[in-house]
Amino acid sequence: ALLLLLIPLLSLVSEGPQANAAAGQHAPVKKAALQPGASPLRSLPFWTVSVGIGILAGSGIVFVVHIVPFGLSHALTLKQAAAILSVYSGAGILGTLLFGWLADRLTPPKALMLATLILSVLWFVLVRITAFDLYLLAAIFIGLCGAPVITLHGAAMSALFGPQGAAHAMGYSYSMK
Repeated sequence: ALLLLLIPLLSLVSEGPQANAAAGQHAPVKKAALQPGASPLRSLPFWTVSVGIGILAGSGIVFVVHIVPFGLSHALTLKQAAAILSVYSGAGILGTLLFGWLADRLTPPKALMLATLILSVLWFVLVRITAFDLYLLAAIFIGLCGAPVITLHGAAMSALFGPQGAAHAMGYSYSMK
């Protein structure tokens, strides 16, 4: 439910890509300009991304810690349940590449919103899954969308605050995460 609440908040992060009719390309993300010495803590996009990343990171930890016992409770063997973590990790490698590609095309904040939307739907599906095949499918997609969150976090902060402000914003954001 918290992930679904992030969707409208994440839509406030940028104005969204606007097609450049002449070039056929997306406009760059509007940067929340930081004056030298200014704190990103006074920026709504900073708080939106940081709180969202905190929730996403927490849900990732919940998945990793609880997926094996959850699998065992659904009649999987210990080996089958533990293998879901391997599937999750492998899917995460592919997901990082996929969402990197999407971030280049949609902008990092939009790619982060897409990952959040997919993850929020998958969390509701995951708790209702009983069949082994669907269970693995959910693990794959959660891996595809969950593992890239760290990369999308940095890309979104860089897109919002520019190269000079990204490290400052990330430092504050990670301390809250």
